Formats: sequence, structure tokens, C-alpha cells
Amino acid sequence: MSSGIPILYAQPESLSVPFSVLGDDLKSFKGARSVVRSVPASSGSAGANSTILFNLPTGGYSFIKSNSMFLRGSVVVTQTHGAAAAGPPAVVDAEWGFAGQGSSDSGNFGGASSMINRISVGMGGQTLTWGNYNTFRNAVLTHVTSAEYFTTDLRQSEYAGVMKKNTTDNVANRTIHFAIPLWIPCFCSSQNFPALLLNSPISVEILTESVNRAFYAIRNAVTDYTLSNLSVVYETLDVSREFKDAMLASKAGGFYSMHLNNYLSVGPNASTSSMRMQIGVGFSSLKSILFTEALTNPASTDGKVYSSNGLLNYTIHQDNYPVSVPNVTDDAVAFLEVNRALQKINDSNVTSSIQMIANTNTTGLRSSYSRYNFLAGASTQVISDYNYSSQGTECSSVTLEIEHGTPDAVRWQDATAHSGNYSVHTFLLHDSILSVNVSDSTVQVRN
Repeated sequence: MSSGIPILYAQPESLSVPFSVLGDDLKSFKGARSVVRSVPASSGSAGANSTILFNLPTGGYSFIKSNSMFLRGSVVVTQTHGAAAAGPPAVVDAEWGFAGQGSSDSGNFGGASSMINRISVGMGGQTLTWGNYNTFRNAVLTHVTSAEYFTTDLRQSEYAGVMKKNTTDNVANRTIHFAIPLWIPCFCSSQNFPALLLNSPISVEILTESVNRAFYAIRNAVTDYTLSNLSVVYETLDVSREFKDAMLASKAGGFYSMHLNNYLSVGPNASTSSMRMQIGVGFSSLKSILFTEALTNPASTDGKVYSSNGLLNYTIHQDNYPVSVPNVTDDAVAFLEVNRALQKINDSNVTSSIQMIANTNTTGLRSSYSRYNFLAGASTQVISDYNYSSQGTECSSVTLEIEHGTPDAVRWQDATAHSGNYSVHTFLLHDSILSVNVSDSTVQVRN
């Protein structure tokens, strides 16, 4: 009599042929060419708290190649040179560099990006804005790219971590020529941007930062700066008329869509001993919540660090549901939780740009994380798969609760008490879909 339980028979293993013995699937993309374009600023020089505008041409047969855009230019700072000392040496060197230190008295990873406060891109009736760009670059991107990228590539291109001596009244001591790789989500997608589908220029507007937030000076303050010779440089993929016609025909009445790894900046909000922030969003795919703290009103001679600022504990809720681990009461847990939020636990290829600090009897610091490179958060990401344009969860609101005080140095490395001269910067990482209507060249963005 049958037991009603199906009998499972072993199946033979499937056979496959190794790729190495199949030969190459040879392909080519004909009728296209690569072109490097340089678009100068529509205005001349610019200073602190100024707007710089670039108009990128559209139409024709061009795609803007992803991850090819950078801002080039030069900056001259206003800073008094080294002052005479009582004895040798006759002059005490003044120094200056860009904000974003790994420690309070040295430049480590801040680069020319620190002069950018906000970037806005206007196209097809839509305007996309990324605020606190420099804070995102200095506080967040330093945890999701290799440390060597900052100490080599960005040191070379945008003077990341370079402190320049200003010893005599010579303009060369106060000048830097830079090239800043621009992290703008719509131009850093896995898809090239279809400029050929638009019928009006793309506007890229950059708001510059205040002097004290953009620079870090030693001994003598930086009091002003002037940007000149500005242009946006990028690469295009220029296709044939036949390719464009075929693409338009294939998408007639439809859209050209792109997935964006996007972020929303919230704040800065004044840091208090016990604070609760509720943020209304309305995202279809929220992936993580991140926060850090920075000085509210720094001088140019203050180190622009990102501090835990007396953090004792934090809790994050998504739509009133807790998404942070309970009792984040030490910096080891906080560090791994921000690694989870950035999807890099056990990823040995991507390391934070925190610095080792030799532990001595006079300090509990073992790294720069808590005092200089702090970032914390929680993950709401469901999957990490580039085949999916929605990797997070729907979210109407985020609630962030932070408790400050005087931390235990054994738990947080740093026993420095909470200061009210700091502000909380919050970043919400989420998915967006940008779609260009092929029929009328309008742009839609769904968050």
C-alpha cells in the first residue's frame, strides 16, 4: 500500500561545456565613435557661495558616457603668507588645503570637491538636486571606495589630502589646478545618458561652498577664494543616423529608462543631547539611512572632521518599524552596522578610509573612526543585485533617534562629551528610475 509520500529518484547531473573550449562569441559595434567634449562655464570666474552654470548640448546622435564627467579649473585662495618669528626660522609657514580631514591637524582625504555645496541638473522639464555634495563625498564615499583611491587617484586629480605651504607673497603658493570626478547619479548609471533624445540643453548648476567649510588652514586663515578656467569635460558615444532611427522606432510611444543609485540629503540639523528627527519621504525603494555630525560654524583653521560627538546610542525606524540593531552602544557595532548599510560586510575589496592610530597610555583611540571619520546608519535593502532596479523597501517616513552624552572611552574610543556646536547630516540612499519620453523629450523621475 502506498504511503502517499512521493519517492524522489536521483536525477543525473546536467552536462555543460566549459566556456574555454567554446571559442569567443565575436561581436562588434559599428558605425559609432567616441568624442571628448569640453563645455566652459557660461559665466567667468566665481567665488564662495556662487552659482556656476554649464549648458551641455543635446540632440544629434550622442549619448553621454557613464562615469566620464569631471570638472576642471583652478582656484586661488586669499591667505596671508608665513609671518615673521622672533628667532630662526625667520618665517613660520602658513598652510592651506581642502576641508575633509582624517584628523584635526592634518589633511588626509578632503579634495577640491569640498568647494561644491550643491549640484543641480535640469533636463526635459525636470530638475534633480543633490545637496551637501561635499559632505556626502567626504563622509560617505570615503567608506565605500578603497583607501588607496583617495591617497593616490584623488590626491593626483583634486589634491585630496594635500596641504600647500604659503611661505612668501607669491600667487603660486596660493593656486591649485584641479580636475574633480563628478558623482552625479544620472551620469553615473550603468546606462549611458541619451542626450540624443532631448531637444534642449542640459543645465548643470554648481553652488560653491563658503570659505570656512571649503578649506582647512594652518596658522593663518583662508579668507576668500576665486575659481576660474572652469569647464565640464565628458565623453560621448556618437551613433549613426540609422542607429538612432532604429532606436526611436523600437521605443515609439515608450520611454528610454535608466536605474539610478540616488541619495537624498537631509539637514544639517542642530545636534542636541537627546534628539528625534522624523523625515517624510515617500520612496518606493529605500536602501539605507546614514548620518554623521560636523561642526556647525567652523573657522577655516578648524579641522573639518566627522565626529560621533558624544554618541551613546541611536535607533532608526522605517514607517514606525525598527530597522537598526538594538543597543548600538559601542563603535565596533556602529562601524559594522554602517558597513551593512553600505552593503560591504566581508567585502575585502572595498575598505573605509579610516586611519590607524597607535594606541598609547594617553589615548584610547585605535583608529580615526569615532573622532574624525564617523558615519553610522541602518540598512533597509532587500537584495543586492544589479539585475533589479528596486533593491530596497517602500518607505513613507524615517525616524532617527540619537542619544548623546559623555561616552565611555572603552566603548567609543573617545570620551569627549557632546558639543552643541555640531549638526547632524542625514543621507537616505534609494533607487530612482529616470525615463525619457521618446515622443516629446520630457523626463520623468520615479523615486
